[in-house]
Amino acid sequence: MRQLLVATAVCLLAAAACSREVRKDATPPLGPDAVASAVREAARADPGAGPELSAAEQIEHALARTTFGPRQGDRERIARIGIAAFLEEQLHPERIDDARVDAELNRFTVLSRSTGDLAQELTQARDRFAAGVANNIEVVQAQQSVTTADEQYIDALLGFDVSKAVLARSLGDAEAAVQRILGAAVP
Repeated sequence: MRQLLVATAVCLLAAAACSREVRKDATPPLGPDAVASAVREAARADPGAGPELSAAEQIEHALARTTFGPRQGDRERIARIGIAAFLEEQLHPERIDDARVDAELNRFTVLSRSTGDLAQELTQARDRFAAGVANNIEVVQAQQSVTTADEQYIDALLGFDVSKAVLARSLGDAEAAVQRILGAAVP
């Protein structure tokens, strides 16, 4: 039993050491001239491929290779900040400031409460109603909060699975990867 506990602890420590929060990013940031150097090197390595890509073609190439398609304003933004800075953003989404999104989500108090708390509130509302202390509106509102939280949880799980499937499809290994990611047996 003790060996099992020690092995479990070692596995948990190893997993923690591999997590993004614990390990330091070993990839050095791209320099502002990295893209131009890569373009020159590609042209030198394969002179038969044609002329170097123009700045607009480089931006289109970066968008095609790193996104699910350009959004309105992406081209102009990349032209302004540079491809290297754009790639750094893509490689490190944890550095993106989420303050606006967090402020918007804070408007919905049900999102900050656990499903357990909401279920307990529903039970208490039902008990108060049964005791004649509260009316049916309180019970309905508590039930609606629990249902909303459950729906949002299910939507989040679905969104996560769809994102994994889209990623697998974009990597070109869609059929086998989708089955593997979603837990189905691969034939």
